[in-house]
Amino acid sequence: MKSLVYMVLCSVFLTGCSAARNGVTKRRYPQKAKQESTQYPKKQEAKNETKKQPEYSDNETIKPEGESKTEGSQLLQIAKSYLGVPYRYGGSSPDGFDCSGFVRFVYGKMGCSLPRSSPEQAAVGIKVDRENLQAGDLICFKGSNSKSGNVGHVGIVTEAFGNGNFNFIHSATSAGVRVDNSEANYWKIRYVGARRVIGHCPKP
Repeated sequence: MKSLVYMVLCSVFLTGCSAARNGVTKRRYPQKAKQESTQYPKKQEAKNETKKQPEYSDNETIKPEGESKTEGSQLLQIAKSYLGVPYRYGGSSPDGFDCSGFVRFVYGKMGCSLPRSSPEQAAVGIKVDRENLQAGDLICFKGSNSKSGNVGHVGIVTEAFGNGNFNFIHSATSAGVRVDNSEANYWKIRYVGARRVIGHCPKP
């Protein structure tokens, strides 16, 4: 009887150990994350960019360097020094100028001897297209009668914009020596032409 009890106890003990062994769960450790390789952006290769050369408009006038430009600047300095001098019919001195008297006086300071009247002055030098005007050119207009084909007024270009538009200094009957723009309606409809006198003027 004792032997039977002993065998039963041993059987229970062995069964419990086996169950315990089979019930043991293995402890799982978290897997280490794979280290991702750090990728750096590739350096962009610098491109050799060619600098663009300045482009000029077809209508833009490139003023020439040299003697003509220098004399034109000197001529304008003289002309502008008489701004405000009153108009005087037949006048040709700083006491009072008419249009042709003023132009003749200013060019005379540069050693250029011009005729006295506006129509005669319009024949001096060489013809210049309106789009190619430069400072110092002689400008010719019709007189008070805009339907006349004759030159009746003259002035000197102070600034040309390369598109036919320009400023000019002259002795106006209403205000004496002043600067006006060619686009003013009064002058726009009276424009006749232009002459380049600098470099082509008659000497005294």
